Amino acid sequence: MRRLSAAMALMSLPLAAFPALAAPSCPALRWVTLGTAGGPIPTPERAEPSNLLIAGKTHILVDAGDGAVNQLARAEIAQQQLTAVFISHHHMDHTGGLPAVIGLHWMNNIPGKLKVYGPPGTREIVDGALLGDEAAGASWLRAG
Repeated sequence: MRRLSAAMALMSLPLAAFPALAAPSCPALRWVTLGTAGGPIPTPERAEPSNLLIAGKTHILVDAGDGAVNQLARAEIAQQQLTAVFISHHHMDHTGGLPAVIGLHWMNNIPGKLKVYGPPGTREIVDGALLGDEAAGASWLRAG
């Protein structure tokens, strides 16, 4: 009975009583859904697939469907906050907004490189997006 009482007393203590357990070992993760429409047909209610993974100061855009930059603005995420873009696959509904993300990074003179990751063929998609903005060059962007 004493062991049970001692266990109950320990369980009732707040986690803050044990600083080693209460201290976070990694930043909290937040997943922001920006677009959930599937397929190539636009709808007035839903944007094309796009999400944002936030881990501390790291903001990774996961897929960039058409309208991704508008959805970021609606979520009050500044273009300057984007750390990287991750493309899950090359369907148009997941990549249609990538040229806008890349172009706005350049047009807003955002320092640093915007990293773009994805499956094989991603570099060619990024290079194609850059063709329209020849003045931007590729020095500020890294596709991988």
